[in-house]
Amino acid sequence: MPKVLLYEDLVDKQTGIVTPAGSTVTLHPSSPAYKRIIEAQRGENIVPLPEDVPGYKALKKGGIDSVQALLGSADRLTEIKGIGEKTAEEVNEFLQSLQLNTGE
Repeated sequence: MPKVLLYEDLVDKQTGIVTPAGSTVTLHPSSPAYKRIIEAQRGENIVPLPEDVPGYKALKKGGIDSVQALLGSADRLTEIKGIGEKTAEEVNEFLQSLQLNTGE
């Protein structure tokens, strides 16, 4: 099931429990909550880190487990143990190719 990063607080109408913005929740794609969040652009699907990204194992050990986390860490990659300048450049090229392939 996909994980969704929330942009806004999510309030469960039955229990009143609030899941704050910035949290990650797992929702079934056919659930009404999932559809409301995605269609209203109040969240986005978390894209798991592709195994073919350069430095995959080091990135995973460094806590980078999604494309979103990788994008957020792109300027600090060499701070991750096992990621040097060359691998950081390869990772950034990989990210650029992802953006080109998705048309962004």
